[in-house]
Amino acid sequence: MPRTYRLKCMAGRWHVMAMKPATDAPETGWLSLGGCADPVTATRVYLALKRRKDRR
Repeated sequence: MPRTYRLKCMAGRWHVMAMKPATDAPETGWLSLGGCADPVTATRVYLALKRRKDRR
């Protein structure tokens, strides 16, 4: 499970990004978990992921 998340606007769509752990790949990178046009929805997904991470 990724440990770090961020919210980024790319090409007019909001993407929730997750940092891929270094154990899965030779180098660490950011993966897009999906994008949506509504920034409110993207923010809710981002906050839900952050809250889930904090509970572990």
